[in-house]
Amino acid sequence: IAVLTLNINLNHCAVGQISDRSGQVIALCANHAETAEADAMIQLDEFHLTLEEDYEFQYYEGLGLLSGFDIDVHYEKNLTHIEAIIRTIEDTGRAVICMPNQGGVLIDGYHFELLGGSFVLGSDDLDELYGAYDALRTGQYI
Repeated sequence: IAVLTLNINLNHCAVGQISDRSGQVIALCANHAETAEADAMIQLDEFHLTLEEDYEFQYYEGLGLLSGFDIDVHYEKNLTHIEAIIRTIEDTGRAVICMPNQGGVLIDGYHFELLGGSFVLGSDDLDELYGAYDALRTGQYI
């Protein structure tokens, strides 16, 4: 079992762990909300960071413990996240697990369980994502 993220909030404290392929915990972090998603993303072979005030969208190399998908952490239905998800799907062809602040995913071999409102978007969702992006950009999104 690889725990991709556990966004467990304890008085603004998040707990996350990195496990190797056998399930052995190789790191446990607890401090603030940013810690858990960093633990999640670093396990991937490659991951993106969505544009924020203090950094630009770009891809980073991870540890390669997990592959075949990407993660969009702190997901919100806004232009920034929708654009990053579209770009990631178009650039890499990989599905993106969208995790809101209280979201996560538990991975056990080839099976996974989405937690806390998380969901998956892939190439089959691009038309809907383009529509959402255009609606948000023009202020017509409900």
